[in-house]
Amino acid sequence: MKTIAYIFLLILILLSLALNAVVIAGLLNARDAAVEAIDQGLRALSGLEEERFETTIHVQETIPVDEIIPFRRELVVPIDVDVPIHDQIAIQETFEVPVSTPLLDFTIDIPVSATVPIELQVPVNAQVPIAISETIPISTEVEIDLTVPVVIEVSDTVLPAYLDQLRTLLIELKETLAFQNGFLR
Repeated sequence: MKTIAYIFLLILILLSLALNAVVIAGLLNARDAAVEAIDQGLRALSGLEEERFETTIHVQETIPVDEIIPFRRELVVPIDVDVPIHDQIAIQETFEVPVSTPLLDFTIDIPVSATVPIELQVPVNAQVPIAISETIPISTEVEIDLTVPVVIEVSDTVLPAYLDQLRTLLIELKETLAFQNGFLR
């Protein structure tokens, strides 16, 4: 019985080793494909900084202009006047007054109701700026018919810095994969 178990265990071990070899071979093939893809990417990046994009844009439009043009003026108006204030302020308040006797300490609520008249003249002397806005409405149509050539040099954009970063990352990744490739094969 032990012999059958040992044979079965040996078969499982050999099967496991074979599966591991298949997985490792697949990973090595995938790594080789990744290195080839990185090489293709590096070839595609070479010389891209010297490229230029050229196109022509044709603009034929009638642009409606319907605007209100503002004109602003500021004036300073002097104000010198006495403002009379005639009012009465009603006070309704209750105050607590403490009372202390030899036998007992207590508080008494004393209501206070009063009207305080206010009669005064407040002088106002100021320079007040006043903004006056005038507007002129404009309503017309402007016809535009032009062809504009557009040329964008890749070297004049921020792309070369990004391309250098990408190229560096791809080279580092390729070196990492190539080192491991040489180590295992």
